[in-house]
Amino acid sequence: GAAGGQASAEKEAAMLFSLAEVHLDDAAAAEALRTALASEQLFAQLGDWRSVADALRVALGAYRLQGRSEEALGSVEARLEERRAAGDRCGEVAMLLSVAEAHLLRSNASAEDAPCEGAGNDEALALARKAAKIAAKECSDDVRLQVAALLLQARVLLADSRPEDSLRAAQDALQLSRMQGGDRLGEAKARHQIAEAQLASKQVHLAKQCAREAHKIFHELGTCRSEAFALLLLCDAELAA
Repeated sequence: GAAGGQASAEKEAAMLFSLAEVHLDDAAAAEALRTALASEQLFAQLGDWRSVADALRVALGAYRLQGRSEEALGSVEARLEERRAAGDRCGEVAMLLSVAEAHLLRSNASAEDAPCEGAGNDEALALARKAAKIAAKECSDDVRLQVAALLLQARVLLADSRPEDSLRAAQDALQLSRMQGGDRLGEAKARHQIAEAQLASKQVHLAKQCAREAHKIFHELGTCRSEAFALLLLCDAELAA
């Protein structure tokens, strides 16, 4: 039936997304891009906009490996206009997050070549804030998408060397992830982001505690890649102690 078809599509989308992350970690850009975009299409059909944004983040990483950051930005901006034209507000939020990710990636790439004033970070932050505002108002049932918007703000603020502001955004995400039935993956990501901000603020003991909690949840959820990153963060905190 329809429920079985949806479950099958969800499983295929999740499998393709996991594969895309592995390809990206292996710097296999073409395969990462192909599988990320395939998973994005399925997630969009399912109306799972947080996962759409996640899939596009991997696709953007693949574009960057290929030296195609400008093309990547154009691609997600076109998707944003499509969602706006369709009047799909939650889809618009996902695309705003993706455009913000593209600006953040481009800013990081520019900084590697020649340190700049972080204009890409400013643009990314403005877009992430706009996404969070729309999500809170128009997608109040989609806690996962609201959490994703807050976490992107936290990441941009940390990249902009503003750990205290990053910590506040990540704490808001954590609070939201634990409401309305909960978003366990969002909670783990929020705890990870809080730990990163705490470590940057020299709050080493708190960072260790939060990284440990994030690692525990990622382990329970079976998200091996995120679990590994949480373990690396915990090691960084131990070394800083």
